[in-house]
Amino acid sequence: MVPKNRILYGDDSCSNYIKRMFIEQDFSRAIEAARQRFKACKEANQILKLQAVSNSENEEDLKDKEKFVKDKLPQLKVKDRDKRK
Repeated sequence: MVPKNRILYGDDSCSNYIKRMFIEQDFSRAIEAARQRFKACKEANQILKLQAVSNSENEEDLKDKEKFVKDKLPQLKVKDRDKRK
C-alpha cells in the first residue's frame, strides 16, 4: 500500500505517524491523534485519486489534440496554399 499522506504532504505515512503517537503520547491523546490522522489520510487518498483521474483525462485530451494536429494540419496547410494561388 502506498503511503498517501507521505506522497501528498511529504510527512510521515499514516501508520508511522500513529505508531509514533502511541510512543510519544499517552493512550487517550494517541487515540485522538489516530482519529484525526485517519481522517487526514482518507482526504489525502481522495485528493490523489482525483488528481490521477484528472491527469488521465488530460493525457487522453492531449493525445486527441496531438492526433488531430498530426492528421489535420498537413491537410490545412495544403488548403491554405491552394487558396493563395
